[in-house]
Formats: sequence, C-alpha cells, structure tokens
Amino acid sequence: MYLLEKHGIQCHHVTRFGVDLWCQSHFGDVFTVEVKSSNKNKRGRYAYDIKDDRIADFYVFVALELETVIVKAAEELPSAVGHQLAPHQFTVQELETGVRRLGKFKRGRRKTPKKK
Repeated sequence: MYLLEKHGIQCHHVTRFGVDLWCQSHFGDVFTVEVKSSNKNKRGRYAYDIKDDRIADFYVFVALELETVIVKAAEELPSAVGHQLAPHQFTVQELETGVRRLGKFKRGRRKTPKKK
C-alpha cells in the first residue's frame, strides 16, 4: 500500500475475501488489489497461494526480503492455485512498470450513442 500511494495511487484497505485494497488510478477509475507476500522458501523462490475464485483486478506479489513487488492482472496468472517467482524477477523496472500500469488503469467504458 505504501509503494502504491508513494506513486500517487490512492488506496483504501478493506477486509473482504479475495480483496485487500480498493485503489483509484490517476484517471479516477477504481480497481481492486489482492496483496500476496512471501519470504524465500527452501528452494530460494517466493511461493504464493492463490485462490481459485479470483475476484481482484490485480495481484501484487511482495518479496518481503527485497522490499519490492511485481504487479499482475488476474487474467495473467496461471490457472494453478500456487504461484512461484524467482528473486531475479523482482527488478526496479518490474516495480516501476507495475505501478505505472496501475496508475494508468481505465475501466472499460461504454460508448454513448451519438445524438441525431
């Protein structure tokens, strides 16, 4: 939440199953975030549990020891209930790309019919 707000994304912590944050992009559109955190496991990877009923728009994977994150849209995640990431995947560029993506989020808008 700190990293998102530091980059101008307004966040509100909620206690709902499958959603941790309600956030607002720079365009004023609201989206949901599920935050997953992990320390390295015995294999040196970060392992995250993901539920089958994914209701959040985005998942933010936190590498606690590295103090950085990776942002993924729900539809980008594998269908498996577990997700693993290697330490080398948590780069500054990945963090900046993910936060920029959230800041530029726009919900699909219906086009209004033109008046005749």
